[in-house]
Amino acid sequence: MTGEQLLQGLWAILPEIVLLLLGILVITIDLIKPGQRKGRTFGALTIGGALVTTLIIIYQAINQPPEPVLAFAGMVRIDLFVQMFRLMFSVALLLAALISLDVKGVKTNGEFYGLLIFSTVGMGFMAASNNIVMLYVGLETTSIALYMLAGFIRESTVSTEAGMKYFLFGAFTSTILLYGLSLLFGFTGGKTGYAEIAATLQQLAAQQETLPLMVALVLIAVGFGFKVAAVPFHMWTPDVYEGSPTPITAFISVASKAAGFAVFIRFFLIVFGPLQEQWIGFVALLAAVTMTLGNLVAMQQRNFKRMLAYSSIAQAGYLLIGVTAVGELGTAAVLFYLATYVLTNIAAFAVAEIATNATGSELIKDMAGLSRRAPGIAFALLAAMLSLAGVPPLAGFFGKFYVFQAAIGYTNPTGQNSLVWLAILGVLNSIVALYYYLMVLKVTYVDRAEGEDVPLTTSGGFKLALATTVAGMIFFGIFATPLYTLSTLAAQAVR
Repeated sequence: MTGEQLLQGLWAILPEIVLLLLGILVITIDLIKPGQRKGRTFGALTIGGALVTTLIIIYQAINQPPEPVLAFAGMVRIDLFVQMFRLMFSVALLLAALISLDVKGVKTNGEFYGLLIFSTVGMGFMAASNNIVMLYVGLETTSIALYMLAGFIRESTVSTEAGMKYFLFGAFTSTILLYGLSLLFGFTGGKTGYAEIAATLQQLAAQQETLPLMVALVLIAVGFGFKVAAVPFHMWTPDVYEGSPTPITAFISVASKAAGFAVFIRFFLIVFGPLQEQWIGFVALLAAVTMTLGNLVAMQQRNFKRMLAYSSIAQAGYLLIGVTAVGELGTAAVLFYLATYVLTNIAAFAVAEIATNATGSELIKDMAGLSRRAPGIAFALLAAMLSLAGVPPLAGFFGKFYVFQAAIGYTNPTGQNSLVWLAILGVLNSIVALYYYLMVLKVTYVDRAEGEDVPLTTSGGFKLALATTVAGMIFFGIFATPLYTLSTLAAQAVR
């Protein structure tokens, strides 16, 4: 590797380098600074580092060359698709750090923020991976940090249980994924690059040798299905979401899911492109079962965080519709949906943390009177619930609209549309979901509670996070075109 190639490679992964150095700095300061003087140092450093990283990503995206940048012997590929996912990760990190500033047990802990940063580094490499070795390294970097964060509150048995369950399920599915990748490695004669594997699979598919390849595909889908919380690989989600510190639950629900879809899309469209006719039906079934089960079980929940967990499972089902609708429209729809989902879900979990701190309970019924105690917080919850439900003029409406539009507009190689049924099922599921989102709002705005005349105070970090997310939901609901145009350009880079 020449000096010029090395510099090009370092520039390509500059956001990850900045975050890595930030994480090391945070951990080092935590080791040398006395406990009573730490305060909000780590949160402020993380927020500042996330802002710098976001600006770097935006600058790189603006100056992104037409052709993708390949670095480190082709193991890393940077294009507009990757830059958009990087932006989601950095925004999620920024918002998670903001709502962590006043959360008991984590606000003054450098290890917490360090692990949060390191997991974001892993997500960046997951999205940028162009090689199955790099993919697995990025996946494990992300996962190990998140396992520790889920069980971070060691004094809480619920948090410890969440961390253990997440680790056990994650280790099991990671093993299955690794086995699927090793089968691909063997079937293709030792190839590890995405394009190389795809070319070899094309030859094998032409020779009608698809059964062994489908075994590898299913095993790999299990690993990706765990990351995005698709049924039946969702079992960990409710317990982990309920037991983890709320900022981590918010981060896992958006950033980890986005990272999962980043590799899901690129792997299935590029590597398994030759097997497209075989896997479309499989992923369509996965989408149908995931959104239906997620919504039906969410209706029965009484704990707000568990309800959001099953809602997150249902959202994964809608996103899988976009993956199924192979092509530019489907990929653009997924990108738009994920970008708005980052804002929506973090707002919902931020309100969950505020309500829990105020009432000491995570039950939905104990959120009664919130609109009279804190009208601004209740409005943020209103925006989040209606956006998740897909009600205009909020951003969530266009997220669902574009996904369903992609399914309706999809045509298979024979020229027939085979996904209209999936779009119809998605619309019906959205109607079902509206019921439990409105039930939360009914409790918040209509039900009465003792002490509701006492105003609820909220820290500046929560206020800023909620103001940012609500403004984003409204802005991208009214002005959806710029974000969708960017999503379309990013989708065109997947090839």
